[in-house]
Amino acid sequence: MKHAVINIITILSLYSCSIHAPTQTTIQKAVHTTTQTDGSCKVEKFLDDKHSSFIKGGAVVVYEKKGGIDCVDEIIVLYPEGRIIIDSGGRKQKEQVTTEEVDQLLERINEIGWFKDYMFSVWMDNICPVCHGYLVTVFYRGRVKAITDADDIEGPANYWQVVESILSIIPGYSRDP
Repeated sequence: MKHAVINIITILSLYSCSIHAPTQTTIQKAVHTTTQTDGSCKVEKFLDDKHSSFIKGGAVVVYEKKGGIDCVDEIIVLYPEGRIIIDSGGRKQKEQVTTEEVDQLLERINEIGWFKDYMFSVWMDNICPVCHGYLVTVFYRGRVKAITDADDIEGPANYWQVVESILSIIPGYSRDP
């Protein structure tokens, strides 16, 4: 019985640390898998190397949304010169905003606290089958931070302010597929 109690305490401690620990400034540390099946929709895991390659290629923001009853598989990549690449289920689209809009967005994301310890990833292994999982990676002033969240999980409240800020600068973008 003593060992069972110790094991439970250890598991709870590890769980607590993984939920509330600050996300490292490397992309790999913040990415969790979101593999699940919803009828014919199989949601693949978030690919940290995909986000890394976009950042290495000059991107400053990478937003990814997967899953849900509508089988969304969307990635939006924003570059400092204002170029935006949107890939929504294989449908590719390009948009353009000004460099000033990108600068203002990055400053807003920083002001919201993206690089602070209270902005952390949530555990993504058991999100509900009809919910969406999200991964957002931001590169700003030499720092990179990636954070995951999902519709049914209570993560940092400021996370959604960042998501709204990103989506609001995309011309004609609608959150509904």
